[in-house]
Amino acid sequence: MSRKRSHRRSSEEQPAPRLAPVSSSERRRGLWRAFGLVAAVILLSPLKPTPLGPFPLVGIPAALALIVFQARRSASLMLAVGLLAVSALGFENANELWYVGTGWSVLLGGGLVAASALYPGLSVFERSMLGVALAVVGASALVVAGPASLANLDWRIAGQYDAAIASFDLEGQNGAALAELMRQGADIAKALYPAWLLLASLAALACALYVERRMAGDEAPLGPLREFRFSDHLVWALVIGLVLLVLPVGVWSVRTGGNLVTVMAGLYVLRGAAVLAWLGTSVVNSGWAIAFWIVAALLLYPVTLGTAFVMGLSDTWLDLRSRLRVETEGE
Repeated sequence: MSRKRSHRRSSEEQPAPRLAPVSSSERRRGLWRAFGLVAAVILLSPLKPTPLGPFPLVGIPAALALIVFQARRSASLMLAVGLLAVSALGFENANELWYVGTGWSVLLGGGLVAASALYPGLSVFERSMLGVALAVVGASALVVAGPASLANLDWRIAGQYDAAIASFDLEGQNGAALAELMRQGADIAKALYPAWLLLASLAALACALYVERRMAGDEAPLGPLREFRFSDHLVWALVIGLVLLVLPVGVWSVRTGGNLVTVMAGLYVLRGAAVLAWLGTSVVNSGWAIAFWIVAALLLYPVTLGTAFVMGLSDTWLDLRSRLRVETEGE
């Protein structure tokens, strides 16, 4: 009996397995990936409740993850308190959008904690996507309880875009043409801001997981772009969105379908960019050629986005990286 207890005690006291060492260059690349995620949050999010913009979208989920999973680490708890303090900026002059942005960030944090606790083996992107899905479920329950709040929120966010256009002093014929172009862009943004928010939330949760994993000792929690992929079954979300767009049901159907298609288009563009990045690092060996590819992609961005979308969607059925890897290895 004593032997069994001692054996059980010794097995429980074994330290957690150490993570594989990571080179300094990979750490730097991981940091740049995190900066890219932050830039995506800033550019895409229509909710900017604090003087630091959409900081709570990253800060609150990261703080909740640190508190739940690293409660015994004093450094992690101190960082969590700091993130929550910064996320609370603007509370003195809080308006409705401040509460909406903070509440959505709390829902994202709860979804991320639940996804990480239930499925710790999932990748960063998979946990981020599940966390956003759980947050959407929670927000939907609140909307069902108070449907008038959704219309009010829609009106307030639309007012942000109108105020942004009004801040420009556009006069003359050229100014009028530019103002009309900006109004058309604002109308599109008003209809599709839920899609921008979901994409920004995905980037925010991935960044929050980066912070939590780095504090846990993982020096490269974000994988390289060339390995990015997601479940092929998500193509049905794109199909459902297209069906909602063409069904003569009503305005809500068109808007829901448009937002769903926008989200999936963004994900497939990113997947296509991953395929292009894999080609750039696996097939093309010259650094100058890779630099030329990047410059050409930036200058010809409409063509680049279309190509990336087609390649990302094709990768669902063709698995381009595996096929090209076999062909290059055969040569």
